[in-house]
Amino acid sequence: LVPSEGKLAHSIFNNLKSLTGEDWSSNIGHFKRTGSALHRFGSSRMSSGGYIAQSPSKSSRMIISTDSSICNRRNPL
Repeated sequence: LVPSEGKLAHSIFNNLKSLTGEDWSSNIGHFKRTGSALHRFGSSRMSSGGYIAQSPSKSSRMIISTDSSICNRRNPL
């Protein structure tokens, strides 16, 4: 999303170098972006509000939730 020749990219690369000690400007040559929702899987069994990072075929028969209070109610300590 950021051109590698621009000032913003230069600043990002400098921040990465100060955090990791590696020069990232030579390693990221042809990549434009990552983390796009376009490559995530979705299905008719899932609402449009959430995506999972793996194929929904195996998880479509399971209940997946980030609400840990459900587990705590069913399995009290």
